Amino acid sequence: MASTFTKANTANFYQWIPIFFNERTTSRTYFRNADDMYNAWEWDSYDFEDDTTVGNTISLTAFNYLSGFIVPVNCTFLGARWAVYQSYNTAGNTLFQLWTGTDGTSTLRTTNDITANRITVSEDTSDVAISLSAGDYVVPGFQYISGTSTTWFGGVTLKFREV
Repeated sequence: MASTFTKANTANFYQWIPIFFNERTTSRTYFRNADDMYNAWEWDSYDFEDDTTVGNTISLTAFNYLSGFIVPVNCTFLGARWAVYQSYNTAGNTLFQLWTGTDGTSTLRTTNDITANRITVSEDTSDVAISLSAGDYVVPGFQYISGTSTTWFGGVTLKFREV
């Protein structure tokens, strides 16, 4: 008789990605500059995506999607927690986005609209519950909306459940 393996428990796992975002051009979705060896954590690479509707799909270059987190196992992407600080003494408004995908084809899963002025903001995304396979990716993106001299730094913690 053949034996079968049943996994008794599922495990949650998390990935933290640091953020430094200092761009002021509207109508762009910014990603981490993965091809810049001198300033690899600055988020100044971009796509001309302007629509912020969850479910929209765009094609990303390898430099953009490889700046995210490559999923190591089959899992469910549960959402994330943003912990960011807007460091200038003016109100800054930015859309904080999470994209998932495979081989550059990326879908917007959630957007948090955050406005801050020299304060730390901790905010959870909506629950997304997206099934991902090993090798898929999750990549944060940003859209600057308004504010003069706005600079954001902090991080995002991605939440997963292994299946």
